[in-house]
Amino acid sequence: MTNALLYSILKNAFERFYFLRKIADCYQAFFI
Repeated sequence: MTNALLYSILKNAFERFYFLRKIADCYQAFFI
């Protein structure tokens, strides 16, 4: 596995996690 591929996978996972966190924060702000 090349470093570029590994970096791409990590970046994709991080962006997905950040997106989910942002959605969770919006839901919390909406329901509180």
